[in-house]
Amino acid sequence: MARRLRPMSPSGEPLRPQPLKPGGSPRRFAPRDPRPHAAARGYGTRWQRYRAGYLSSHPLCRECERTGRLVPAEHVDHIVPAKPHTPGFWDRDNHQPLCHSCHSRKTVREDGGFGRRKVQHGPPRTPPQEPQGA
Repeated sequence: MARRLRPMSPSGEPLRPQPLKPGGSPRRFAPRDPRPHAAARGYGTRWQRYRAGYLSSHPLCRECERTGRLVPAEHVDHIVPAKPHTPGFWDRDNHQPLCHSCHSRKTVREDGGFGRRKVQHGPPRTPPQEPQGA
């Protein structure tokens, strides 16, 4: 009897079935998210309340508005990536409302998804200078 093979992700991990949603389609296999849950990454209750308030006062996607489209925002994005417990994380000037599509596109571009290189943020690096007068 032939051995039954489990579906594998591109990284070689076995895919786990997603739970069936009420009224949804049959189970699909998807890679398991290796990251810790949102609260452990700093997006807990305080962030969820802040996000709801921000999106109620900024309901449209900023990127889509630039192209003349009116699309509801679903994500509060950090313009310059910031981790929890860093100064830029709660800075309102560093936030922008984005729809899911624009947020995913920006994340792939900056975080190196689909084989792209990860974008470095922060002050530009200057090459070392030779000492003068030596």
